[in-house]
Amino acid sequence: MSRAFVIGLLGAESTGKTTLATALGTALAVPGRRVAVVPEYLREFCERAGRTPRQDEQADIAAQQSLRIAEAAETHDVVVADTTALMIAVFFLHDSADT
Repeated sequence: MSRAFVIGLLGAESTGKTTLATALGTALAVPGRRVAVVPEYLREFCERAGRTPRQDEQADIAAQQSLRIAEAAETHDVVVADTTALMIAVFFLHDSADT
């Protein structure tokens, strides 16, 4: 089990999480400290699929985000996650309430 310090950014889409994650990653990367920035898998999914995910795809997307954070934590001292599985669940709850 890793002892990495994980920072998970939470917030609605287009609020600057990606910009903040990149800036934090840069600021925290000092000599001797291994820092990883984990991008938002939901965004990657949407760009690759050319659409927003269906409800039945939620669990896999959240699991992939968590897996990527855990994998980064195994080899880094600090992990800055652009988002977390929690925000993916909130996105889907909000999205399904609108339909």
